[in-house]
This record gives sequence, C-alpha cells and structure tokens, in this order.
Amino acid sequence: FADDKDYFFKYHHLQTGNYLKYTLTKISLTANYNYNLYNRDYTDDSASVGGFAKYQKGKYESRSHFAEVYGNFKFNNKNYIFDNQ
Repeated sequence: FADDKDYFFKYHHLQTGNYLKYTLTKISLTANYNYNLYNRDYTDDSASVGGFAKYQKGKYESRSHFAEVYGNFKFNNKNYIFDNQ
C-alpha cells in the first residue's frame, strides 16, 4: 500500500486454528483453538512534510491465542451444557 509519494505500508496477517469434536451416545465434547499473527511496517520519508514529522518509521507485531472447550451431556432425559474458555 502506498498513499503519499514516499509513504509505504506493509501488512501481514496469519490466522489458523483447529477443532476437535468427540461424540458418544450421551456426551459430546468440542475443543477449539485459534492463532493470529499480525505484522505491520510503515515508512514515511516524505519530501512533502505533512502533519508533524519529515521522517517516520514504525513496526507493530502481535500474536493472539484463543482456546475453548465445551460440551453437553444427557442425564435423566435432560441436556446439560458446560464450557471453559
């Protein structure tokens, strides 16, 4: 991405995950996992001075993990749900 004459922006995002589902007659169990990776680089060495700086360089990186387990079971003809996040 290039907005200004000398402004460059690079962005990379990775999202991946998996799930597992296990089912028996009266019990069902599901587990989910998700991973995100973000990378962002920008450089502004513009000759046309904008807001507050002639040169600006930045880098941002983050990672996130998400996991959950949930399920249900049947007992005395009633359904019960449980989860853990």
